[in-house]
Amino acid sequence: MGTTDEPTDDPADSTHESEASTGESADSNGERREPHPILTDLRRAEGGSTRTRFTTGFSLSYRAFAFLKDRPGLWPYVVVPAAINATLFVVAVVLLALNAERAVGWVWSAPAVEAWYDWLFRLLWYLLLALAVALSVGVSYVLTLLVGGLIAGPFRDALSTRAERILLGTDDLPGDEGSFVVDTVTGVLSDLLVIAAYCAVMLPVVLLNLVPAVGSVVSTLLGSLVSAFFLAFEFSNDPLGRRGRGLRERFGLLRERRATAFGFGFGTTLMLWVPLLNFLTIPLAVVGGTALGIALDESAGGGAVPPVEPGPGNEDPPVEPGPAGEDPPVEPGPAGEDPASGGSSDDGDPAIERRPDDAGSG
Repeated sequence: MGTTDEPTDDPADSTHESEASTGESADSNGERREPHPILTDLRRAEGGSTRTRFTTGFSLSYRAFAFLKDRPGLWPYVVVPAAINATLFVVAVVLLALNAERAVGWVWSAPAVEAWYDWLFRLLWYLLLALAVALSVGVSYVLTLLVGGLIAGPFRDALSTRAERILLGTDDLPGDEGSFVVDTVTGVLSDLLVIAAYCAVMLPVVLLNLVPAVGSVVSTLLGSLVSAFFLAFEFSNDPLGRRGRGLRERFGLLRERRATAFGFGFGTTLMLWVPLLNFLTIPLAVVGGTALGIALDESAGGGAVPPVEPGPGNEDPPVEPGPAGEDPPVEPGPAGEDPASGGSSDDGDPAIERRPDDAGSG
């Protein structure tokens, strides 16, 4: 008796151990498991207020910390891109910063100190050099995001695929049968198109800085909105691409769910500006963006899971019988009795039903 119980428990235990160690939500029977709470909360927020959708989108990349921490099997897809980005950043900073003095010298040679007031020009030259060094760090950061994102594309796509299986609780993903080479090339081309579109939109925004007084303020605000939107587009790109959504359709889905999209974009932007944490931002945003892409596709009627799942707020249909199975509002009783009449012994006699009218006429 005891020996027959053990084999039935072992597969369940091995499933949990496999999910924790490999990061996959594998099920030997291929059955659907419960969706991850990140996706469940995101689905529920779609029916909420604008503030609820924004805050839920804002938290996606941060909730990915716990998601990845509990799944060591996904760590290589986090460590390798982070190492690539860190290496590229250090190399770019060193190359640009070491040549900053030479670049400033092309514009203005270091002034010689021959009189006391020459120190003022010397001080201005050093301030210009410090500005050039700071600019080189900023340029290195942008180059790291662009180049590192392209290099880490295959790792990002693999992480997105595995994260989607866990989020949905299923191994059956749309577009999962594609070729690795074709998917990689398609992903790189898509990233290049996104970068080109971003640069095309940001160019007039940057030129607003030339407008006196309010130009810088307007440029900063619009630049933040554009960057947040394109971050949401970039990291929701993989799951939407696997579902056959075109670029124009993806932009349309983000516009329709702009509160959630901007929340995710601003949350990811804030994470990018935190030192050291910014090297982990891409894999964290991949997990959050994958959940966002699934929710966007479901909102348009696609995906493997219906967009509205049974929950505490969706369980009552418009018309439903009461708990005690009461009769419909208008239905004759077995003897045609009227509660207001007190139920006399002559119930069921048509003459009695007309008695109030007769009394009124008399």
